[in-house]
Amino acid sequence: MMIIKEEKNMVFKEMGKERLKADVYFPAEKGKYPGVILIHGGAWLQGYKEMYSEWAPYLAKQGYVTMAFDYRLSTPGIAAYPQAVHDVNSAIQFFVRHAEEWQIDRDNIVLIGDSAGAHLATHTAIDSQSEPSYHIASTIGIYGVYDLPAWQRHTKLVRDNDPVHQFLGVSFDEKPELYKSASPYSKIKELKEPFDTSFFYYMGGG
Repeated sequence: MMIIKEEKNMVFKEMGKERLKADVYFPAEKGKYPGVILIHGGAWLQGYKEMYSEWAPYLAKQGYVTMAFDYRLSTPGIAAYPQAVHDVNSAIQFFVRHAEEWQIDRDNIVLIGDSAGAHLATHTAIDSQSEPSYHIASTIGIYGVYDLPAWQRHTKLVRDNDPVHQFLGVSFDEKPELYKSASPYSKIKELKEPFDTSFFYYMGGG
């Protein structure tokens, strides 16, 4: 098992007084390693990077450069979309900018997310396919949310709150197209060019 180094609470984005931070773990031995970016869940309402405080160092010891980070969450009256997606992109760019220092293989980066994090990972992976500075080689979604209209209908039956409405800031009746455009399922269906979905791996169902 590899010896690893860690950099915690690194600020990767500032918006006025608000700072978003990341924890990075990487092998101490010289080499070139695949990168793994971990995106926490929590219905876009809660959660924090420390939710991966065990998985991130474990993966680093197996030979991956790993990063877990915080992103903006929905709060009463303040939607988190598309800001949370922008934060994920900022985190990836921060990760890639340190590729030489942390010995990351830019062409072999994996996104792993659970629940809302799986939604953000998949949403980002679809949009990043033409990105020249790095390559998302694989995306792993764990019990993720991929169809927002369908998940909202489900949550109305089993929850007292409506995290999809709070995430997007409007109801489906007000802006159905926003719900569809924010859904990875719809984004894949509407792509005009052929799209290889073989690099997506799903576990469970949102």
